[in-house]
Amino acid sequence: MVETGAEPETAEPEHETAEPAHETTPAPAGRWFDAPVLSGDHVRLEPMSHSHAEGLAAAADDQVFEHLRITRVPRTREEGEAFVRAVLAQRDKRVLLPWTQLDAVTGEVAGTTSYYEIELGVPTSFYATVQLACNVRVVDDPDEKAAVLNRQLGHFEPGSGRAPVPTEADRRLLSGLRALELTVTGVRAKFKYAGNKQDAHRREIAAGLAARGGPSDNRARAHLLRGLEKSAEP
Repeated sequence: MVETGAEPETAEPEHETAEPAHETTPAPAGRWFDAPVLSGDHVRLEPMSHSHAEGLAAAADDQVFEHLRITRVPRTREEGEAFVRAVLAQRDKRVLLPWTQLDAVTGEVAGTTSYYEIELGVPTSFYATVQLACNVRVVDDPDEKAAVLNRQLGHFEPGSGRAPVPTEADRRLLSGLRALELTVTGVRAKFKYAGNKQDAHRREIAAGLAARGGPSDNRARAHLLRGLEKSAEP
């Protein structure tokens, strides 16, 4: 049980510090679907193309394709070509970004891998935090504890028709409760809403929030736009 006391002196909210000079900006939307050749010691990934159809059919077995939602594993060149056409059609719709896996030494086709559910953006989070500095008084008196409980139950269960908490019959129960009275002496707040980004970048974020329309997106967008208005003030 916690009781708050007098009104505090409110501290100025903290703002974000300037972003590091080395931080990069998101790539243009078109670059998200670039598919470069990726090479390692054992495997080379090449953007899937029709030239891989025969190799995919030759490499095909149930384990190679078990992670894909296909009804028929391609066993022949024709089936391999049909498989590649279907995958590239999904690529053209920007559903996925497919590569063919090849042995880095022999160049033999070993299978396929893809990026799925590509979202054009850099994940981040907006938040507001508040910290309270308080003086604490431990409440031991049963009458005070009962009063605290009655206030809290009245707040959280309005109109419930409950009986008030008595102090006589429940004194043993009240002794098992610890009540604290907090007198707030200061408030420290921090808001992270892309305040360290360039104005053009923040406008892009605001447009993206409006387009997505997810839970709390409208409130985050409104706060972001208020920050833009303040930054434009002379």
